[in-house]
Amino acid sequence: MSEKGVILIVDDTLTNLEVLFGCLTNAGFKILVAEDGMSAIENAKYALPDLILLDILMPSIDGFETCRRLKADEATAEIPVIFMTALSETVDKVKGFSIGAVDYITKPFQQEEVLARVQTHVSLRHLTRQLREQNTRLEQEIQERQRKETALSQSEERFRLLVEKVKDYAIFMLDPSGRVVSWNSGAERIKGYRADEIIGQLFSRFYPEADIQRGHPQWLLEIAVAEDQVEDEGWRVRKDGSRFWANTVITALRDEAGNLRGFTKVTRDITDRKRAEEDRLQFLAQEQQARAEAEAARNQSLNILESITDAFFALDRDWRYTYLNRQAELLLQRTREELLGQVMWDEFPEAVGSTFDLEYHRAVSQQVSVEFEAFYPPLNTWFEVHAYPSRDGLSVYFRNISDAVAAAAQRKRAEAALRESEERFHQAFENAAIGMALVSLDGRWLQVNRSLCEMLGYSEQELLALTFQAVTHSDDLHLGLNYFQQMLSGEITSCQFEKRYSHKLGHTVWGMLSSSMVRDGQNQPLYVVTQIEDITDRKQALEELRNLSKALESAVEGIAQLDTQGRYFKTNPAYASMLGYQPEELVRINWKQTIDPEELETVEAAYQRMLIDGKAEFEAKALRKDGTVFDKQVVIVKAYNQHQQFIGNYCFMKDISDRREIERLKDEFISVVSHELRTPLTSISAALDLLAGGVLQNQPEDAQQMLNIAANNSDRLVRLINDILDIERIESGKIVMTKQACDAGDLMNQSIEAIQEIAEKAGVTLSISPVSVRLWADPDRIIQVLTNLLSNAIKFSLQGSTVWLSAELIGGQASGVRRQGAESVYPSSSSDSDTLLIKVRDQGRGIPSDKLESIFERFQQVDASDSRQKGGTGLGLAICRSILQQHEGQIWAESTLGEGSTFCFTLPILSDVERPEFVPPLGGTASLTVLCPELGDSTQNSPLVLVCDDDSSVRTVVRAMLERQGYRVLTVASGQEAVEQSVAQPPDVILLNLMMPEMDGWETLAVLKNQTETQTIPVIILSGLLPDARETPHPGVSDWIVKPPEPRILRQALERVLADRNQTIKVLIVEDDLELAQILATVFSRHGIETFYAQTGRDAIHLSQRLLPDLLVLDLALPEYNGFAVVDWLRQHNRLRQVPLVVYTAQDLDESDRERLKLGQTLFLTKGRITSQEFEQRAIDLLNRMIRGKTGDTPT
Repeated sequence: MSEKGVILIVDDTLTNLEVLFGCLTNAGFKILVAEDGMSAIENAKYALPDLILLDILMPSIDGFETCRRLKADEATAEIPVIFMTALSETVDKVKGFSIGAVDYITKPFQQEEVLARVQTHVSLRHLTRQLREQNTRLEQEIQERQRKETALSQSEERFRLLVEKVKDYAIFMLDPSGRVVSWNSGAERIKGYRADEIIGQLFSRFYPEADIQRGHPQWLLEIAVAEDQVEDEGWRVRKDGSRFWANTVITALRDEAGNLRGFTKVTRDITDRKRAEEDRLQFLAQEQQARAEAEAARNQSLNILESITDAFFALDRDWRYTYLNRQAELLLQRTREELLGQVMWDEFPEAVGSTFDLEYHRAVSQQVSVEFEAFYPPLNTWFEVHAYPSRDGLSVYFRNISDAVAAAAQRKRAEAALRESEERFHQAFENAAIGMALVSLDGRWLQVNRSLCEMLGYSEQELLALTFQAVTHSDDLHLGLNYFQQMLSGEITSCQFEKRYSHKLGHTVWGMLSSSMVRDGQNQPLYVVTQIEDITDRKQALEELRNLSKALESAVEGIAQLDTQGRYFKTNPAYASMLGYQPEELVRINWKQTIDPEELETVEAAYQRMLIDGKAEFEAKALRKDGTVFDKQVVIVKAYNQHQQFIGNYCFMKDISDRREIERLKDEFISVVSHELRTPLTSISAALDLLAGGVLQNQPEDAQQMLNIAANNSDRLVRLINDILDIERIESGKIVMTKQACDAGDLMNQSIEAIQEIAEKAGVTLSISPVSVRLWADPDRIIQVLTNLLSNAIKFSLQGSTVWLSAELIGGQASGVRRQGAESVYPSSSSDSDTLLIKVRDQGRGIPSDKLESIFERFQQVDASDSRQKGGTGLGLAICRSILQQHEGQIWAESTLGEGSTFCFTLPILSDVERPEFVPPLGGTASLTVLCPELGDSTQNSPLVLVCDDDSSVRTVVRAMLERQGYRVLTVASGQEAVEQSVAQPPDVILLNLMMPEMDGWETLAVLKNQTETQTIPVIILSGLLPDARETPHPGVSDWIVKPPEPRILRQALERVLADRNQTIKVLIVEDDLELAQILATVFSRHGIETFYAQTGRDAIHLSQRLLPDLLVLDLALPEYNGFAVVDWLRQHNRLRQVPLVVYTAQDLDESDRERLKLGQTLFLTKGRITSQEFEQRAIDLLNRMIRGKTGDTPT
């Protein structure tokens, strides 16, 4: 606590707090501050200040309620409270004194007056409290001393008797020179010396060196001699050097004559008591100081009372004047001598019954302070009075307020105006559309409005807890602080600048900041008023405008501004470049000069529409500076100035020549596709119309021809649609490559076989140089790529030319090499492993260098007319590229115009180390999966074919064809070997060449038919000779095939021959499309196979139990139960769980779907992706294998 005291100031006005804080702090008081009533109550309970200066008008609870709560609390009830307020009405003052205030100061106040009143009340507070405490302590001390003195007198006698034995006191005698002559046990204990060690020694050795140096021990002896006895306290030194605080009494010993005989010295160790005594002395010193201060305060109070501007008088309980100051003499117009000791009511009888009388008596009777204003007619004066009761009487402060009363009305009007102004400011502050804030000198937000909170994303509470520095963008902080410092120093009074704030969500908010410093009457800065306008949109718009300006200059689209006369005013570089001008060249040129004359009428009409509608769009041909024309797309928009006056138009132009070219190509492609679709549709429709109309009912050959036309064109149409679908499905990943280990040479040979007939018809020779390496690939898809490339090469080759198919191994180091002599670029590869490079080379017309890349895009051809002249849709190469990308391969073309083209593609080679396990094939193509391990290798039950030909190459090729189709094959080189082998191991079919040495084919056939063991074996002639159409078929020949054999024809011939030997087979067709089911039934009936039909999944389950079919053809999308449910049910029955299954569906199946559909041997065929002939071949082939495996007989 400070020397003056602790003052708690309670005021919600920062200015008042600062003034009072400075005034009272300078006067030596310790100041506590509270801005509201609740804080004041808490501070008062905690700090127990000496005085509380309390404002009345405060938020939450006002000063009256605050004072009432303080007085109601025992801990704070006695703390004096002085009200300081702008409320000067008598009723307010009366209310304040009534609830316990000791004084009432009206705002605006004088600092000297406040200080005087505070000092007076604080001094009185201190004096009262200290006197009460001191009296209590003195009474206790007197009682203690009396008790001790009584005890001492009683114990003197006992002490004398026990002195020698006492151990708590050092009692010994000194000779006149101060040497020790006697020593008791207490002395030995306290000082540490034995008697023999100390007797004869000067007693000064018991004192610290400093005391010895200043002669203190000798001085004590001198005092004892002079005064008979001396008592002393101080530090003493033991034998071991330790120190203790001792109380010593030295008494001079004299004889009867009064001569000095020596001294007695009693020493007591009072170190503990010393500490307590020091505490007591300190308290007594404080008490003495308090008394002095109280007296000084009283004198000061009297001086203050004499010096204050208020008049003051004091009355005793009998209403007699005990004191009045000089100002009271002046206001009451009576001298101090006239009034002291006199009764107030006698001296001022007119006051009896007045407000003065009533309030003074109320203050005394109720012991409350009162405050009022009243008029005293005898003195013709208005008085403001503050009266404070005490146990001794009444203290009255009063002043002449006549002038104040006269000005009261004006003041009230001013206050009302101020309140109205403050309310207007508050409303404007809170409801402003821009952010507003009051900012403290340390940067804290004192008050913020809703707009600012919304602008920065914080709540009011969150923002008030921050400083403006915390939400200022780091790059703008220095600028803001610099302006703030300039306003603080007075260099500037206000500022305006742009700065960035950090929104709570993290983004930046641009603000236009206008700030002004508010100062008090002494020109001291108080706070800053700030207005913040959100200019984020404006800044963004400016940025966008700048970007737009840059964009206009760099835009690839042409932009121009024209005046009202149609003359160019400004253009960007792109606009001028399209027209072949420099931008400055176009200025002042009329737009008509840049339009193709044939388009002027169209453009003029568009310009007129723009004038009416404000905007117009059109396409026309533009005229370049060099006279060339190009297609352009234009948007023209009316332009206005800031006064909304028409100033011309803006023109946005785009060169659409490329788009027109693309549209032209697209139209050509649509025309081609339309033609390709409509042509077969027309043929199909016409042929079927003739058949359906019965026109050819009696012309079976013509009818068959119409059927052939319809069938061929259906195949053609399906291939076209499949090409279009293929490219989409492959690139979208819907078709998964069915990869397996395969031989590159086999794939090349099969491709040549497949395309051989086309090449022969075109008069083109095929040359193949295969390489036998293992690949991990989908063989059907690679064959598709090869046949596509070979077909293209044949299409563009002249009759008599050659197409080469070759392959070679290249290492990773060969990647990225540029070929010389032809337009080509090898694609780069990062792989170092070996790769197979396959080439298809022709001697056609070649491909322009600018088309070498584009031909692999969809619908792209070197010439759109190719589709009409050569066939095709422009999708083949795109499909090839997609397939090879799925195989981690690449494709490209190289060509020299007039010499031919080479199409190259790569495939990674499968090494033995990395060769994966076989995975059942996926995707939309047909595939065969062995689903019943107990059946073993399906080829063991396949039909056995004996091939007899003296040409080893023919035997090799035919054998490969047959094995690929699932047949077992034996080969012999002569007729005799054929006869012998047929007896030893009878085959299912014999393929017999006619032109052989020694025993030709006819002779061999005769021997076979004459032997019992071989006469029933079907024989198919495989010869380079054509059969004589005029002769009837030879009775021993089942079929005739002309070399070289076309795989499809060979397969169909074998199926027909084998089908003739089949037993009756039952096939259950499960298909909800009745027409498709009828077609499938017709396919099987051609082979003598009995078919049954189920339209729903439920029917399929019932029929399966009754029929026990040899083959199940199953669609998946079925009513009642779908195909998956049917298979699940069949698996649960031993007799049906191994039924061969053909899943024939339009759905794309993934690996998990195929696992769910496993039954017996299962074939997956996709509708729309295979022809009816392919369906027939694969289904019959499956039956041939399965039925022969079950019965051991030859299939029907």
